[in-house]
Amino acid sequence: MPTARIEIDGDVVTGEYEDGRVTVDGTTYTAGVDGSLCPPCEPSTVYCFGRNYPSYLEQNEELLEELHGADPPEELHFFLKGATSVIPHEAPIPYPSFTDSLGYAGELAAVIDRRCKHVDPEDVPDVVRGYTILNDVDAKDQNELTEMKVFDGSAPIGPAIADVDPTSLQMRTTIDGEIRQEETTDRMYRPPSEAISALSERVTLRPDDVIAMGSPANPGTVDPGETIEIYYEGIGTLRNTVE
Repeated sequence: MPTARIEIDGDVVTGEYEDGRVTVDGTTYTAGVDGSLCPPCEPSTVYCFGRNYPSYLEQNEELLEELHGADPPEELHFFLKGATSVIPHEAPIPYPSFTDSLGYAGELAAVIDRRCKHVDPEDVPDVVRGYTILNDVDAKDQNELTEMKVFDGSAPIGPAIADVDPTSLQMRTTIDGEIRQEETTDRMYRPPSEAISALSERVTLRPDDVIAMGSPANPGTVDPGETIEIYYEGIGTLRNTVE
């Protein structure tokens, strides 16, 4: 059963999550009625992989030219988002004043359970608490990657963490009910075990850190008032509206 965190009368509690309800010690709370869902973890750092789906590269011809047709890309490609980027399920996504082109990306994300470094791929399940959903919101008209990716509210995460096999999950992203992304995680170039292992060779991973596994092709942008829903099999649906 997935787990989620909910704030009740000023206290944050964790319990089993199902369809917007969190059950803690036999008491069931309804999100939006009894309290508000929090992000399912409190990451010090959010690591985001890119270039991890063939459909994403196929959509970006300039990247294909840069990679000279490498399949999969030989180099690990990732960037960081800070703790203030994180907002929970149902929280509004602020439309930044510095962009006219706000994008989205529905990504599977691992939540680290214990401090670790130099983790072998076969040992990755031992250091991962479970998987959740991340929306990699970006300002597409900015010149540099950091400017595009890093700002407050650019990493909605939730609604829950689930103990699932991450290698063959169905996903779907809709904007106001229109399907914009549809993929399965077995299409990743690097499955989570390989990606997390490779990242752990570079950095020490800490409890609650989040590692997003990249996005399939994601055509289009979003406007104020539109609602983004990202579904991952076995985890649930992350929903946020752009304000």
